[in-house]
Amino acid sequence: MPGSTNRLAVANANGGPAAGFACSVHRARTTGIWMISFEPGSGRRGLITVIVDTTATFADVMMKSTAWIQLLTLCHDSKIQVVLPDVVLRETARHWETEARRAIETANGKIAGIKKSREKLTEMGIDGSSLVDSTRVTATPDKSAFEEETREKLVSLGVQVAPVPDHVDIETVLQRDLARLKPFTDSGKGFRDVLVWETTKQVAMESKAGDEIFLVTNNSTDYCDETGALAPELCTEIENIAGQVARVADFEQLLKHARLAPMVAGLAKTPEQLATFLALATRVRDAETRPPTADEVVKDAVIQAVEQLAGEDVQTVNAATSGLDFTELGIPSELEGLSIGAIDADESTLIWQTYETYQDTTFLIQAQIDAEITLDGFAYKSDLGLLDEKEGVHVLEWDWNSHMAYVGATTSARLSFQIRLEQGMDFVEECEFEGAHTLFDEHLHS
Repeated sequence: MPGSTNRLAVANANGGPAAGFACSVHRARTTGIWMISFEPGSGRRGLITVIVDTTATFADVMMKSTAWIQLLTLCHDSKIQVVLPDVVLRETARHWETEARRAIETANGKIAGIKKSREKLTEMGIDGSSLVDSTRVTATPDKSAFEEETREKLVSLGVQVAPVPDHVDIETVLQRDLARLKPFTDSGKGFRDVLVWETTKQVAMESKAGDEIFLVTNNSTDYCDETGALAPELCTEIENIAGQVARVADFEQLLKHARLAPMVAGLAKTPEQLATFLALATRVRDAETRPPTADEVVKDAVIQAVEQLAGEDVQTVNAATSGLDFTELGIPSELEGLSIGAIDADESTLIWQTYETYQDTTFLIQAQIDAEITLDGFAYKSDLGLLDEKEGVHVLEWDWNSHMAYVGATTSARLSFQIRLEQGMDFVEECEFEGAHTLFDEHLHS
């Protein structure tokens, strides 16, 4: 693997170097992935195991993103093994409950807003009958049901939902906490991280020569040293493993790894295969009506999805913002309350790739299109002096209030969408926004 390499001696129980073992830490230049190997190369291409931490589920509790579907498809096809620690599933269910409650609050707030708007229009003598009243959402999120349904789905796809290893008891965790061993922090946080690590350690101890284990976690503070490599004290705990352990920050890094990228490419379908799929999906239609081409299906779905982004709130590096993920675009952190005022997509930049999924009747298309985006938001007047015209920020109304100005900003982005095509369910079942990237980011897997 190209990149920097450091070799660390691994001590055995007697204090000397472990016979036949050295901890070799490699960082690949192309992916930034740190790999820790304790086994001399045997040439065996073994089992690939992916262990998923909670940081990989929080952004997508429904596990519907393109990366999640590709990972689950590879698992369903027995190309890789996926392990989800039980504690991660429980944490994900808790986060789902929080998101569900927030979604209900948002919906009820908008319903109340429609009612108030209708009353105001009526008061002013304006016909507001087109604003239809809706009933408040009264459902209560069922965390237990979500957890069980998710567990059943994952198990049906071949995922191992791993319980806490048998050797882990409260005394084991307590000793680790008192010793402040990673992944515990100096403040004592890290109980659930310890359970994830113990699962990782058990999988590693059961590995064979040639096996590769990937721990997907963006929690570099608790699992890693200052360089981003797995912490030396954690390396010591798995010094006798036969396989390799790698920590990757997210699914994007994982699916670009040299072992997994060819597998993802193997899921790709040609435009001809997509056309055949569409023909099956549209065979029941009027014989005199020409079915749309694959290009037309994708283009129409993406353009419509782009148009629907207008008015949506966006999330930037400013912790006070929320909405569509625009964190990669370098939008000034001084801006708050941002939403999309206008969006102009360049249809000539549209690119897309079709993939099979773990459902035979469903195809997934990952599409990208470049766009110019105008954002509306607010900034403290005292902060506007820090912003220059090069950052595309302009004042729309200086005296919004005594402290804030109403501002606009422009940015360019490569927008990613996921399209789901279902046989027998019309053309596009769903077209969802997945992310905004800089124009130089080649995000589609090849």
